[in-house]
Amino acid sequence: VSVTQFGDLDPKSLSLAINTPNRNDLVAATWADIAAERHQRRATIVFALNVEHAHNLAESFRKVGQDPVVITGMTEEDTRAEALR
Repeated sequence: VSVTQFGDLDPKSLSLAINTPNRNDLVAATWADIAAERHQRRATIVFALNVEHAHNLAESFRKVGQDPVVITGMTEEDTRAEALR
C-alpha cells in the first residue's frame, strides 16, 4: 500500500496501513509487555493518526487491561487536564 500521493502523505492510505486491528493490538500488547510489566509504568501518552485511530487504539489498550482516555481537539480543557493528571 502506497501511503504517499504526489510526494505527500495521503491520510486515507496511511490510515488503511496503520489503523488495523492487528497493528493496534500489537501496539497495546508491546506497551503492556515493555512499559507495564518490565518497567511498572502505569501511564503513557499515545499519539494516533486521527480520531478514529485513537478510539481503535483505546479499544486495544482495554484488551490488555488498561483504562485509556481519548483526548482530541474537541475535548474540553478541564476534561483534558484531568485526564493528563
